[in-house]
Order: sequence, then C-alpha cells, then structure tokens
Amino acid sequence: TILTILVTEDVDLIANFILESFTVTVAANPVEAGTVSGGGIFAEGTSVTVTATANTGYTFRNWTEGDEEVTAEAFYTFTIDDDHDFVANFTINAYEVTVAANPAECGEVDGAGTYYYNTYATLTATPAAHYVFVNWTDAESGDVYGTETTLSLLVTGNVDVIANFELESFTVTVTVNPDEGGTVTGAGTYNYNTYATLTATPAAHYNFVNWTDAETGETYGEETILTILVTEDVDLIANFI
Repeated sequence: TILTILVTEDVDLIANFILESFTVTVAANPVEAGTVSGGGIFAEGTSVTVTATANTGYTFRNWTEGDEEVTAEAFYTFTIDDDHDFVANFTINAYEVTVAANPAECGEVDGAGTYYYNTYATLTATPAAHYVFVNWTDAESGDVYGTETTLSLLVTGNVDVIANFELESFTVTVTVNPDEGGTVTGAGTYNYNTYATLTATPAAHYNFVNWTDAETGETYGEETILTILVTEDVDLIANFI
C-alpha cells in the first residue's frame, strides 16, 4: 500500500482497488436428507442467497452457523461482510401406521404406531376362535398388501391398513348308497355355525332309508330332508333300498 519512487520526470499513476471478498460454505445435515446451494466467493456488500431443499421423507428445520441458529427459512438472503459456514439441518419425517380388524370382533391386530420414513412396520394378525385370516388391504384403495398373518410394511407415508378375517369354512360331503339309489342335493362348503340342508330323492323303484356318518356309522335321521349345524367337516351317506 506504500510505493516509493525516484522522480526524474512527470509520472501519472493509478492506484487500483478491488472490493474485499468473502467465502460462504454450505452443507446438509444429515448429508442424505437434502441438497444445498448458494455457497461460493463473493465481494463485500453482495447479496447472497443460500437454499436448502429437503429430499423425500425429510423436512428442513433451520440454518445454523456454529451453535447459533441463523434462520428457519429454507431460502436465506443476506448481505455479505464476512466469511460464513452455514449448515442446513433436516429432520426425518415420522408417519402414522393405523391398523384395524375387519370384522372388528373377528381378530386382534398389533403393530400400529409411529414410524420414521423408510423404516419397516411389522403388523401381526391373530384370528379369534372359528375365524381365519384372509389378507391385509389398504383402507383407502383396497390394494392387497399380503396374505400372511405377519406383514412387514415399508413406511413412506401415513397408511391405514385393514386386517380382514372370515369365518372358518367346512365341507359337507354326501355319498349315495347304492350309487343308483337316488340323488342328493346340499353338499358343499359352509361357514362355521351355519346350517346345511340336505335333500335325498330316491330313484325309480328305490326308497330312502336314512342318513349315516361315513366314518362312525352313526344315524343322523330318516327323513329325506336333513338340516345339520356345521361346526366341522362332515361326510355323510344317503342310504337307499
């Protein structure tokens, strides 16, 4: 800043000046949570804007410098007069996983709660007596998540899940004895604790005798129409003579 010259003739000099410059550095915390921009070298008095953009599953919290909060605004504009080292802080989002049984009295479900973005919720369905688990569905869209009683669900947003149950079903089988003795209607699949109505119709020159259990030989009745309460698989014989 001091120049000494020997004067031997006229001299016309220019003293040149430039504005002082400062450095702005920006960083994201945690690194994977978002992107930042606006860092660089700037002349004193320049208007500088630093920007923080959260990635999916994260929310911008604030800009800090050292231990001090600078601003809670993701876009921060200031006039530079010094070096700055800014950190954009983000928080991971938390989402609600809601789970319900359908019908409500048909089973129990576990695993509902609050989960961080991109973590797994483990949901468990336990059927009540005489019910079986069917599947997990989305309460809003109806999409099926799975058919196992335990579901591992990746959480990327709020989700409302339904655990679907239904009554146990059993098979009522009927055999005609002899084969040509007649016909029977009513065999099939029935829900637990419902009634099956079986009807025996003798063929020409045959008469109906009775209904018997194919396994034990126990007699159920001698009327051509039999109504039974289904609580398990049943194998009957319609006997004709």
